[in-house]
Amino acid sequence: MIHPNVWPTPSDSSSTTTYLPLFCYVGTPTTVKVLPLVEEARIPLVGMFTGANALRQPFNRYVVNIRPSYYQETKAAVTHLVADLDLKRIAVFYQYDAYGFDGLIGTELALKEFHLEPIARGSYIRGTQNVAEGLEKIRRSGAQAVVMIGTYDACARFINLARNKQYNPVFYTVSFVGAEELARRITNSDGANVLMSQVVPPPASASNGLGRSFAIRHPNWHATTRTTRPSFVGLEGFLNAAHHGGRTQDSGPQPDTRRAYQRHRIHPRLFTRSRHVHHLRPERSARA
Repeated sequence: MIHPNVWPTPSDSSSTTTYLPLFCYVGTPTTVKVLPLVEEARIPLVGMFTGANALRQPFNRYVVNIRPSYYQETKAAVTHLVADLDLKRIAVFYQYDAYGFDGLIGTELALKEFHLEPIARGSYIRGTQNVAEGLEKIRRSGAQAVVMIGTYDACARFINLARNKQYNPVFYTVSFVGAEELARRITNSDGANVLMSQVVPPPASASNGLGRSFAIRHPNWHATTRTTRPSFVGLEGFLNAAHHGGRTQDSGPQPDTRRAYQRHRIHPRLFTRSRHVHHLRPERSARA
């Protein structure tokens, strides 16, 4: 990572330092915060671990998105919930920051296409697990499904508390939550209806070349016992790095320049099955 205080300005023509692209930034609020600095320094920002709409609209020539947006994820999930599962009473539980707002707006836009709106909205403050108030609002609404835009700790606490209160709707989370970490924190997954959209293929699947390639390079992968399984988040980082490596090879002897990246266009899409939504069925060992 390059500290913003040492970035060159557009007028800094005397600098001879070679600056690499900023790569794999994590989180919506943190990544959005750096956008003005990216514009000023004219350095590509590549492969962020966030689906924030602010990184897509308005178009920014220095921002290279590889993963789909939260709007795309929530639209796929709402379509599955409404069209496939015939659920109409859908609530939204979200983190009260830019990340949560993005997911909330995406869900509202998706529901609007079915002439619906959230039956309830509940939120919590970033960095806390104070989910009880938001849960109670949603539980009282009788929501059949809850779209959850938060961290794995907060989402798991919401699910555990809801089930302790004998409230067991369909719980849906976006991919940022992290399937493996969420699974470890659900105290009793038996009978839990947890769905999660993903933006990469199943990482341990032998049926796709990306999964096999990642598994071979995964340092803790054991092909016989599979005691440590490659994760969705890990595979996404792998694909980001593979894209970056491919672009640098294609760009010639001076690959790490903004012009080299601007010569390439990327078309993100959802790498998923079952209409973009996976049923989260954690292994027993994953929660140990």
